[in-house]
Amino acid sequence: MDAEKMLFEKLSRSKVDVLVLEAIQNQPLFDKLISLSFSDNKRLAWRAAWVLSHLHEKQPQLLEPHFAQIMEFVPQSQIDGARRSFIYILSNTSFNEYPVSFINLCFDWMLSPKQPVAIQVYCMRILVRVCKVYPDFKSELVVCLESVNTVDYSKGFASARRNVLKSLGKG
Repeated sequence: MDAEKMLFEKLSRSKVDVLVLEAIQNQPLFDKLISLSFSDNKRLAWRAAWVLSHLHEKQPQLLEPHFAQIMEFVPQSQIDGARRSFIYILSNTSFNEYPVSFINLCFDWMLSPKQPVAIQVYCMRILVRVCKVYPDFKSELVVCLESVNTVDYSKGFASARRNVLKSLGKG
């Protein structure tokens, strides 16, 4: 299966499912998807990362060895779709060894109205996980979220903010 060719074609959910199943069973295809997701080609990177996000739902352990590489790539990527997929993956894992620079990035992106709401919310989820591992961050996260004027943000952000504050005992 030529992953690049398939990613350039019209990509439906059923094609993604086929790619996911193939990548789980075929290490070279999995490696190719990883490589393509870090590509400078916007379309390839976004679509490969999207496939990896679906693969992660089925076999999360396959991506764990790549988390450090993903965390290095995310801040420098100019491809919103790839960043969103990677942040989604990191927010839906039991992994909890985030470098301080990545934690700071999550705070920045969570509070940046310029970021897409999905990235803001996924960063919130990651920060909640960080609070469970490093309880000292809880008060900082609560203060940040309580001081946000939700007028500047989407309804999705405001709802996620409310839910996170509740989960942290402040809602």
